[in-house]
Amino acid sequence: MERLLMELSVENFRSLRRMTVPVEPLNVLVRPSGAGKTNLLEVFWFLADVINTDLQPAIDLRGGFSEVVFWRGDKRKPPTRIHMKLKATWTTNSSTSAPDGYLLRIGHTDRGLTRRGSFQSKRTRGGGRRIAITGQKVSVVDSGADAGHQQMGINAFSSGLAALPRLSEDRGGTEVTTVARQLASFRVFDVAVNAARQPSLFVRRSFEALDDDAANLAGFLLLEAFCPGMSGRIVEINDQVRLRGASQQNLSARVSKLASLVRARAAREGTDLACVFVREDLDRVDGSEYDAAPARVQAALAKEFGSLHYVLSVWEIEACLLLFPDALTGGMKSWKAPAQYRDRDTGTLSDPKKILKHKFGGAPRRYRESDAPEVLAQAVALACVHRPEGTNRSWQQLHTDAVECCRAHLSSRGRAR
Repeated sequence: MERLLMELSVENFRSLRRMTVPVEPLNVLVRPSGAGKTNLLEVFWFLADVINTDLQPAIDLRGGFSEVVFWRGDKRKPPTRIHMKLKATWTTNSSTSAPDGYLLRIGHTDRGLTRRGSFQSKRTRGGGRRIAITGQKVSVVDSGADAGHQQMGINAFSSGLAALPRLSEDRGGTEVTTVARQLASFRVFDVAVNAARQPSLFVRRSFEALDDDAANLAGFLLLEAFCPGMSGRIVEINDQVRLRGASQQNLSARVSKLASLVRARAAREGTDLACVFVREDLDRVDGSEYDAAPARVQAALAKEFGSLHYVLSVWEIEACLLLFPDALTGGMKSWKAPAQYRDRDTGTLSDPKKILKHKFGGAPRRYRESDAPEVLAQAVALACVHRPEGTNRSWQQLHTDAVECCRAHLSSRGRAR
């Protein structure tokens, strides 16, 4: 029997109020913008995260229950439960007339998350088998002539299936493991065409953890330029939490949330955590604030992470791009590099993005933020990254931290993050 996903049903997940979708080997989603196509695909990724990281981290990765539950857009209270159900022919004895079934019900009360779930499969002989998960209790119920009922316990907020492979074969462990592996293998690509179209003259290999919209290409370029051995070991978490300007109380809470996201992502990737780079923009020129801000944030981050590098960029990445005028002009022949911007401390230049737009760029096109990966690609190709024309403290700090991480962790099996 071919292993196929047959049907997906979902209720109260993001913009999906209630939907049942038959699934074929090839499926094409055609709906207007905003109709929920992306959220339908997100269901698959969510289920994979539930299996790989358990329920609570999967919810936290998406900002909490209130961010994933269906919202009507009016003053009525949102639902308190999310339902997801799958039908498939994944296990050995399943068929289209007797498919495997997986049901996950997530609730939210004043006490936190609740979970109910069940897994149903066909046995070799006799009737079917149903494994029900309620809270921290698991019931294995067999039907037919050899009907029976057994119970066991699991951790609170476990996804159920993630913990159940320890079941013995006669209790359904093999079937549960099969379904868990299928769910964990889901991967969704929602490609941002403009980001993915950026020139990739340097890319001769695949990046294991390049974002699904290819928007984090610049970050990969920087770290791999400083430490080529990081290739295929970098995973980026795009979280917009602000640390630099937070009060001490808020800083601790935000760092704790960030740590939860990082550890959940490490579990999703199935690897140990080597080191963590946290990058944030100063949004102003180099000065006294640049000296004071990193120490406070670094101390808070150090309490949660063992090996941690806090990268505070003066202004934004454009301040670093100004260190490589030849890379800027090499990608766009109409661009010129004015002499007054060579051999400068680019961290002291106000609004480097504006400088690139109006002093370097010109007809037929000015500089755009999306040009950053191409410029860095040129800098790598020309070996400019190791001989910048000018200085920038944040660039030098990133270089130092990357080399330190490379030296300390490259020989390990974990991925540098």
